[in-house]
Amino acid sequence: MSYPQINPDIVRQKILKIDPEFLTLDEHHVPKGLTKKCNPLLYKLLYKGKKRYVYSRIRRNCRDWHGKVLLWGLTVKPGDYIGSCEGFNRKVESINYVWEDIGHWNNDKKNGHWFLYEIEFTSTSGRMHCCPGGGCAFPPETNEQIKEYWLRSNWSDPEPSWVKIQNSIREGMSFIDEFGEILASFSEYLKESSK
Repeated sequence: MSYPQINPDIVRQKILKIDPEFLTLDEHHVPKGLTKKCNPLLYKLLYKGKKRYVYSRIRRNCRDWHGKVLLWGLTVKPGDYIGSCEGFNRKVESINYVWEDIGHWNNDKKNGHWFLYEIEFTSTSGRMHCCPGGGCAFPPETNEQIKEYWLRSNWSDPEPSWVKIQNSIREGMSFIDEFGEILASFSEYLKESSK
């Protein structure tokens, strides 16, 4: 079974041709395409095959955040950084596109109508982050946004590693590098506390 292939560079060119501001960052460091009404032509990048088979799925799944973050995810390539549910950015090592077959089967063969259901990013740390997995993978955040997140966080039963990160920020130490990825010393401490 062959799934549709995606080239992030070509997708990025198509997105920018339809909506030149889609990937432009706003004052909160968020791509403008995620905060404004999306051009319906962009949703054509999320399916392969006949529109009539996938139109209802697009109307259900591509409203607002879901479709927009999938479009953003199509532009990410290995080596790029993404924001993660771990509280800091991660470098992408590999990408897996999860397609859903839609429509009728003919003579026990799939009809070739596909809808992009999810994008799975594997980071260099070995963890998988799904887009649009409920805030698991999203555009990378600035170092200031990451620090604000950790300082705002108020856990009822915090892990010792979380408290160490908060204390290091309050003391003026950095726990992340210039890309927003956690430093090795803190990363090792997080691994120890998760055992």
